[in-house]
Amino acid sequence: MTSASVRPLQLAQVFSFSYFVLMFVLGAVILRRLLFSDSPGLPGSVLVTYLLIVSGSFVQALCLYILGAYVRRTYLEVKRRPAYLLMETVTPPRGPHER
Repeated sequence: MTSASVRPLQLAQVFSFSYFVLMFVLGAVILRRLLFSDSPGLPGSVLVTYLLIVSGSFVQALCLYILGAYVRRTYLEVKRRPAYLLMETVTPPRGPHER
């Protein structure tokens, strides 16, 4: 099922894009809470650590999405190629009775 279709790659792209959006929203909430809240509830160092982790996940999800797009295009390109190519055709030598 997975070798004959690009659906698993598309599914992985959907999940990575969803995670990308989730991490972006979470990072924005943490950053807003860190910058604009008088009492963030957690120490600033903890929020900065969370922000760094979220931004790393953000970048990884984006790169996974891009990688999925390249793998999908490569897979579709390779599928259109023949199973093998002939470099030359060799004919058998003719016997004395053949013309």
